[in-house]
Amino acid sequence: MVAWIKSDGDLAQRTNTTRFHISQDRHEVFVTVAKYNQEYLDYLNNKLPLSLKGDSSFLTMHQYGPWKTPNKSSVTNLGAIILAITLRAEEEIKNEKRAV
Repeated sequence: MVAWIKSDGDLAQRTNTTRFHISQDRHEVFVTVAKYNQEYLDYLNNKLPLSLKGDSSFLTMHQYGPWKTPNKSSVTNLGAIILAITLRAEEEIKNEKRAV
């Protein structure tokens, strides 16, 4: 996840602070949602030490699933989630283009 964040440009790092990762293990699909903030980006770029005060400056990741691919209702549910993620990504791309 860190490599993915670091591979993006500065604008994408600052504006897309929620990342979605879809993975598969055999017949099961998982969705991982990662969130971070500007303090975490500063830490990654060696601009300031990461605070240990218990604030939310860390990368947090939550995994959802599994959705089982042989199960029709499970795949239908997952399809709706993937569509929502795709629509969100499309909106983020439009916002980035407007900001440039």
